[in-house]
Amino acid sequence: MINLYRKTAIIEGISYLILLFIAMPIKYILNIAEPVKYFGWIHGVLFLIYAVILIAASLKIQMEH
Repeated sequence: MINLYRKTAIIEGISYLILLFIAMPIKYILNIAEPVKYFGWIHGVLFLIYAVILIAASLKIQMEH
């Protein structure tokens, strides 16, 4: 479960960096809003998955102790 959590955290972090450093400059420098729309959705879904896995991993660790 911890490995799944770690992989999800890395993927979610990469999606945040793409949103922040690629999609946002495209929106505000080139006036193209679509990348923020799509990467925003991807980041949002990945964040929800990350949160669910975080809760599941936390519950599993608590059950073991």
